[in-house]
Amino acid sequence: MALEPPVKLPKLDNTLGALFIGLIAAAILFGITCVQIYTYFVVSMKKDRFILRSLVAFLGLLDALDLICVAHVAYFFTITNYANPSALGDVPWSVTGFNTIANLNDVIIRGILIDRIWKVSKNKYLVIGLWFGNLAASGFSLSSSIRVQIIHNLQNLDPIFWLFCVGYSLIATEDTVIAATLCVILWGKKTGFKRTDTQINKLMRYSIHTGVLTSLVAICIVITYTTMPHNFVFIGIYVTLPKFYLNALLATLNGRDSVRAEKSQLSSTSIDLANIHISSSQFNPPPLVDNFSSGNVPAVSVLVEEGDSYKSDPFGNVKN
Repeated sequence: MALEPPVKLPKLDNTLGALFIGLIAAAILFGITCVQIYTYFVVSMKKDRFILRSLVAFLGLLDALDLICVAHVAYFFTITNYANPSALGDVPWSVTGFNTIANLNDVIIRGILIDRIWKVSKNKYLVIGLWFGNLAASGFSLSSSIRVQIIHNLQNLDPIFWLFCVGYSLIATEDTVIAATLCVILWGKKTGFKRTDTQINKLMRYSIHTGVLTSLVAICIVITYTTMPHNFVFIGIYVTLPKFYLNALLATLNGRDSVRAEKSQLSSTSIDLANIHISSSQFNPPPLVDNFSSGNVPAVSVLVEEGDSYKSDPFGNVKN
């Protein structure tokens, strides 16, 4: 009985290979997310409102479901349809599931950042504009995912080319505007005092990292899609975007501890009157007149908590 010739498969580096690399990157970022969520609930959430704590828990659940959907997409193409190149254009249910979860994840995270802008600016027109951009970006992205399910061919997304590009360009723009707005508002809060300005600069860095990182990922998705629309390279990057959003937010929330610690350290350098001690070795001075006439001044010092803001001279006069 003659053996049938083996099926010649096309190269899969830029299709299943790209999806595989995206899955690995998403899994690594999910591990980092788990550590950050643990840190948040154990250390950082103490002064947060119940709604913020609930949203962080909900986002962690969405992140897990998001990874499950990506894993199912990879399983569908590599195991269920093993040696079946024609299945590379199919759209399993997990693609729509991932897109829906990712959009919900992104709109909530951007909403949390917009809420922070509202708290420090109280500018309702600015906040309304940012919410409009947030919902518009999410709407375009969700519309493109629905059209993908209708087209049902991942390797021929030409009919939604403009919709996809506009959606992710809006996402990149919205993230950049949110980060820039936070930085401008924080810059206006500077007081000229070194310690306070250092804390504000740190908050500005967190805001920049939050917006710039996700903007760069969204731009990479648009670039790879416009240059390589018929492979999975843009999908490999796309599956990491929700993870970058959540990690950036959690890094900002957990980073508040270092700012609080610095503020606490600043407070500890203040003079605590209860900790002021006048000391001398066996302080039993001779009569005051005789003491000064002899030129011997007793060594008196003020003991304060350690810090670089205060120094004491031998007479106990505190110098800033």
